[in-house]
Amino acid sequence: MEIDLKKLKKRDIKEFEKLFNIYINRVYSVVYRIIKDHHYSEDITMIVLNKVWENIIFFREESKLSTWIYRIAYNTALEFKRSEKIEFSDLNEDIKVEYNPVEKMDYEEKINIIKRELQKIPEKYSVAITLHYIDDMSYNDISEIMGIDISDVKNYIHRGKDMLKKAIERRKNGI
Repeated sequence: MEIDLKKLKKRDIKEFEKLFNIYINRVYSVVYRIIKDHHYSEDITMIVLNKVWENIIFFREESKLSTWIYRIAYNTALEFKRSEKIEFSDLNEDIKVEYNPVEKMDYEEKINIIKRELQKIPEKYSVAITLHYIDDMSYNDISEIMGIDISDVKNYIHRGKDMLKKAIERRKNGI
């Protein structure tokens, strides 16, 4: 499903419905990695999509539309996190990371462990891993979204994977 940017900028509601259907889960995923609370993440996702609708006429097309939307999601979630001092709940939704450091576990068990451990690592690593492996984004796009250098993106992903691997190994060894 292709988005017609010209129609979108002219406030075509059907075009926005297409954008909404394409991005609602993707935006939620980015927001949830930062907020780690289902209800707040749903609310912030709606705020992000509203910001997209209100500001689409200002989109300069210097980057991909998806990158622009993810950037809004990332910044909105960070703003909320800074302004609200809330307790964040456990990670509730499934992720599709295929990271296989432990051979003896079944796939579902690995996914559940990765979900829990992703929640525990610092958010910058969790977000970079989520954008790269779950949302299949390039280093360049992640760099734009997070406002960091590409070398930092690579570093965050590498360090995050190392943290996940060590945590999973500790679980495997019962530590």
